[in-house]
Amino acid sequence: MQKVIMLLSLFTAIAACSLPKLGLSKQDVKPNSFKIQGFYYSKTDYTNFVFFENGVVLGGFTESMKDRNIYAISKSWTDKERLKFYQAIPYAWGLFQVNGQRLKINKWSSLELGAYLVSKKVGSIVNDSTLLIVQPKIGIDTFCFHYLAVKPDSTNSFIK
Repeated sequence: MQKVIMLLSLFTAIAACSLPKLGLSKQDVKPNSFKIQGFYYSKTDYTNFVFFENGVVLGGFTESMKDRNIYAISKSWTDKERLKFYQAIPYAWGLFQVNGQRLKINKWSSLELGAYLVSKKVGSIVNDSTLLIVQPKIGIDTFCFHYLAVKPDSTNSFIK
């Protein structure tokens, strides 16, 4: 596993030179916009995000069929090896902004041969623990908050 992470880090360092701009600036989230001491997940396909108060977002992953439950997702956000892997890949990261009740998320997406593009999602804040986000192939999807006692760190080498 250590060699895999080192190889990914090397490829990431090379690819990071060619990362497109996310198109959003890093901004702190206003207190009480919505809860951020945990993650948001979709019950449709269990896509999940972790939002940080500094405007960084981690995730946007859809869980495998066997891991499509709240307990598996919670465990994945506390798995140190998995979090190390996320630290090494740009497509785990992005930025988000809140403007009133509107939400914008811009993340890197991986293409073949290490190329990246920016995927953009829009949504709205229904209340402090429910988000509506437009998902490809699904349409408007409801994301529910789930508390994490220990949240991952937003520090990464891709967003300054």
